Amino acid sequence: QRMLKELSLQGIPSIIIDYTDGFKKSKLEDEFKDALGDKLVQHIVFANKFPLNPFKKNNIELDEDLFVPEDDVSVASRFKSTVNSVYNLGDQQLNTIYQAVLRGLNKYGEDMDLTVLKNELVEDDSQAAGSALNRLNELLDKNPFVSNDFDWSVLDKHDGKVMIIQLTGLSKDIQRIISE
Repeated sequence: QRMLKELSLQGIPSIIIDYTDGFKKSKLEDEFKDALGDKLVQHIVFANKFPLNPFKKNNIELDEDLFVPEDDVSVASRFKSTVNSVYNLGDQQLNTIYQAVLRGLNKYGEDMDLTVLKNELVEDDSQAAGSALNRLNELLDKNPFVSNDFDWSVLDKHDGKVMIIQLTGLSKDIQRIISE
């Protein structure tokens, strides 16, 4: 908290993703809260979801001034890898998720979300799709993301804000997905 306070006093913003509950307001030191005042912002994902779409096409930096947008294959591959890092799925399950993401992106573009993914997996009546659904059920049902784009430019501002993304109340698997 001292380090975050000093960064804030220097005008350097910070983002904390709290999956340990150590940065809940009730656990923060009064001196820290008083010093930051309205520069301390807490976003509770359980109540307000995480303002990020995991299926959004990001820009990939290929060189110093060369950025290209991700294509559907890159987005599907990224999502597949993220899910696998938490759930350790088999090859058939991963391929089924990958194909479902591709179909969803093809049909819905920027409106692709976890609800679309669930529907794509339900429509695929294969054993691998059923198995993938069983493993991802909690994530798909909780759907902790909201399609609003989070503006990462807050890190470019020199306002010294400390944003705490609070993951309390979510299962460990969902916390890990959000962190990844």
